[in-house]
Amino acid sequence: MADVLFGVVNPSGRLAETFPVRLEDTPAYLDFPGDGDIVRYGEGVFVGYRWYDARDLPVAFPFGHGLSYTTFDYRNAHASQTSFAASDGITVAVDVLNTGSRSGSEVVQLYVHDVTATVRRPDRELKGFAKVSLEPGEARTVHIELDRRAFAYWDPKRGDWLVEPGDFDLMLGSSSRDIRAVIAVTALPERPHSPMLTDMSPLEDWLRDEQGRVAVSQLLRSLAPVLGATFGNPTEDPDELDPHFHSYFQTMPIRGVLEFAAPAGGPEPESGLRELMTAVNRASHQPDEDGDQGSNH
Repeated sequence: MADVLFGVVNPSGRLAETFPVRLEDTPAYLDFPGDGDIVRYGEGVFVGYRWYDARDLPVAFPFGHGLSYTTFDYRNAHASQTSFAASDGITVAVDVLNTGSRSGSEVVQLYVHDVTATVRRPDRELKGFAKVSLEPGEARTVHIELDRRAFAYWDPKRGDWLVEPGDFDLMLGSSSRDIRAVIAVTALPERPHSPMLTDMSPLEDWLRDEQGRVAVSQLLRSLAPVLGATFGNPTEDPDELDPHFHSYFQTMPIRGVLEFAAPAGGPEPESGLRELMTAVNRASHQPDEDGDQGSNH
């Protein structure tokens, strides 16, 4: 500590949290410690620095902040490509120059901002960082790689990580509040993505999925007696059913379709349903020979 205070050693650490100005500014202030034994995690994805950035709150010391006896300059920031397929990822490079008179280390931080998001996402999300040690006047190029997950968010309806096509800003900085360079890139559309199907997924979701449609055709075979009596044209092809079938069943959970048929000798609601869902999801989401997801991805 004495060496740091007297300048023998140049400190190069970074804060892993945000120091707020007031306790009342913290994201959990109104929710912690909760009522009784119940605590509500109300901040969602806006944890830590993401909360302060989203609310544009001043902070005492930002996430990623650190002190040094020298200074650094960021130059020639660029990405490996401006338009990219999310599955391929992207590499960001920047030249870091020690512009002071002392040796030291800089921690380059890379934040991602989804410009055209259709869901609520943080203003910036730390997705990569790299530490570089430089002598006075020395420069070095820093590379940070971003994979698909760096641009994705969790979609509970699909039960998977999703990358929306559109514009992203790649922000290079010395802290979450000290952004030195911004690179604009565009994520290209991915192949159609099928949701994970459950017993509460509506019939229309099953019909959109290639493997789910096959399963529905098999289901219609077992429901033929009931459908024939009700809609007049029993068939295994969903497109050939009476229009009233679709208006009646399309928003009904698959469990409800099975329950409809159970009195006429169709499968019990629980009979084979879990096996059916497992088989369909495995077939629709398994990797293909190229390492990508199944035919619906």
